[in-house]
Amino acid sequence: MSLIIPYEDKLDTCNGAVIKPNGSIIYTYGEHESFAKNYCRGKDYSLLTSSMIEGVDIYSSSKLTKQQLELYKLWLKSEKFPSNIDFMVYLLRFDKVGTLLGNAITTTNNKPHIRFYNYYLMDWYIDKLSPMRFNKKTGTFEYNVEESYIQFDDDEDAAEEIKKIKSTVLCKKDRRAFFR
Repeated sequence: MSLIIPYEDKLDTCNGAVIKPNGSIIYTYGEHESFAKNYCRGKDYSLLTSSMIEGVDIYSSSKLTKQQLELYKLWLKSEKFPSNIDFMVYLLRFDKVGTLLGNAITTTNNKPHIRFYNYYLMDWYIDKLSPMRFNKKTGTFEYNVEESYIQFDDDEDAAEEIKKIKSTVLCKKDRRAFFR
């Protein structure tokens, strides 16, 4: 069963957040890139890089696993994809929530209608992107096209159900009765 993200009213007004793959929400208040840099590098990174102490692990305060950190270091060397938030979205499968230009969620989840069922009901824009992976043979990051185009019947069913509810329940506040 796919994870459905519970609807949070606060997301409308927080100016930004990220949603971990496990569904927990972290509010960034519009500072996606700054948050992502601190998450990936660690909050002590700047202090540790300027400390001039030999043998110090400059990533010691990173929230990444050892494997994720190695992938992140490869990402940083790539000239095409320098954004920390993009790393989190495309490779770690975090979802990015933005509200400055309208309510939108950027995701690489392959079942977006299920994961964001409640948000679709409330007219949020869900931007589905292809996830990425590191190709060890070529030493490059590439889009994982196979995973992004797989159609899942349960996600299609959720999309149809959302469409039906929205066509019959025109008032958004009344759609809350259909939340999952």
